[in-house]
Amino acid sequence: TISNPKNVTETGRNASLFDDISMTSLTFQVATTDLQGVINIWVVVEVSCSDMIGSLTDVGMTPGARIKLIRATSISVLTPSKVNPKLNSKISATLLKFHPTHFKHYYIGTEDGMIIHEARHATESVTPHCHMVRGHNSCVTSLDFNPFNSEVFVVGYISGEFAVYNRDIQTPLLMCGGEEIVPLVRVMWSPLHPSILYTLLGNGTMGVWDLTADRHNAISLETPVCENKIIDFNLVPERVSSCPHGEILFCHSDGSCEIHGLECDSSSSEGVTSELESFNTSV
Repeated sequence: TISNPKNVTETGRNASLFDDISMTSLTFQVATTDLQGVINIWVVVEVSCSDMIGSLTDVGMTPGARIKLIRATSISVLTPSKVNPKLNSKISATLLKFHPTHFKHYYIGTEDGMIIHEARHATESVTPHCHMVRGHNSCVTSLDFNPFNSEVFVVGYISGEFAVYNRDIQTPLLMCGGEEIVPLVRVMWSPLHPSILYTLLGNGTMGVWDLTADRHNAISLETPVCENKIIDFNLVPERVSSCPHGEILFCHSDGSCEIHGLECDSSSSEGVTSELESFNTSV
C-alpha cells in the first residue's frame, strides 16, 4: 500500500537514519503490515551515487542500485477495548488500506471480521475505532473505498458475503451475497458507476452488482468453464488508463493476464451525478 507522498516528514522518523545518505530526492512512502498487525512505514529514496559492490547494511540494495528502502517507523495495532474486553489484545491482520483522501487514516482487516480504523498520529480523533457485523466473525478478505463517495467503503468476507459501510457508522449499511458459501476473494467499486460493484469468488465466478437495482442478486454472474479460472482482478480508472473509460485486469490460475477496456453507457457528468444521488439515497 502506497501512502501519501507529501507526508514524508510526518512519520515520526529518526532523522539520523538519513544522515549518512547522499540522496537526490525523497520519492514516496510504502506501508506494509504483517499478520500480527504491525504496520511498517518505509521511505523509498534515490541515492545520488551507486556502488557496484552493493551494501553490507542494506540487504535491499543490489549491486549498482540507486534505490534505498528505509524503515521510518512502526505502529502496532491493538483490538479496540470496547469490542474485546481484554485490553491491548493483539489482532490477526489480513489487509491494510489507507483512506483515499484522509491519508493519515488507515484501516486494518482482521481474521475475526473486524475493520479497525486508526490514525498515524495519536492526537487525531478516530470514531468509530472499529467496524463490524454483530455476531459475524468471518475473515476479512477485501476492502475498497467508493471512488465517488469516499465516506462509503465495501468489505468482502471469506464467507462469500460483502458489506457496505459508512466510515462514521460502526455497523454496515447493507450486506449482500453469501448464497453459494464460496470465499469472496475481492470486491471493488466500479470506476464508472457509483452503485456498481465487481466481485470475485474463490471458484473463479465474477459478479457484477447494482445496489440501486437489486441488493440481493447480482445483475451478472460468469462462472469459468475451464480449469484456467480467474484468481484475481483489478480495476484501472480512466485517469491512469490507456482506454477512455478505464480497464479491468484479470489474472488466471496459469499465470496469464488479460486486460479489457470498460464500456460506459452514461459517461456524462449529469448521468454520474444522478446515479450518485440515487446511490446515496439508497444507502
